[in-house]
Amino acid sequence: MAFAPLIMLAVTAVSAFAQAGMQSAAANAQAEAANKEATRQQTEVNKQANQQKGDRARQADAQMGTLRVLAGERGQTGTSTYFRQQLDLGYAEGLDLSRIESNRKAKVDSLQADKANAVSSAKSTSQNAFIGAGLSTLGAGVQIGGGMYKQQTIEDLARNQVQ
Repeated sequence: MAFAPLIMLAVTAVSAFAQAGMQSAAANAQAEAANKEATRQQTEVNKQANQQKGDRARQADAQMGTLRVLAGERGQTGTSTYFRQQLDLGYAEGLDLSRIESNRKAKVDSLQADKANAVSSAKSTSQNAFIGAGLSTLGAGVQIGGGMYKQQTIEDLARNQVQ
């Protein structure tokens, strides 16, 4: 009869920790999926930024070609106006490329933070599941121990009354 409560406690513990293990595995799988998706998005962000930079560079080359043709037709090559227009085009291109890079970096950094949050959340979920399993087992042990103590007390009282 003394083994039955211990068996119940063992079953409770095994069940609680098995459930905690499943919750932990599910949280880790979810974090891994979130990380894969964030990595895919980071790759896409980088690809788009590179395309935008290439497009902007081609646009600047076309604008510079147009400027050269117009300056040649007007006989302005080598003048300060021509050089100033070249500098303006170069400045605008540099500014646009800087903005593209800044936006790319901000998006990648945000996705990196999402990845870190997914890992942190999985760890927290796992820890909470195992803490809950431990507390559940402890509670069951206290309840079973209390029941055993109560039963022993009743038996002792009954023996004392018989004597």
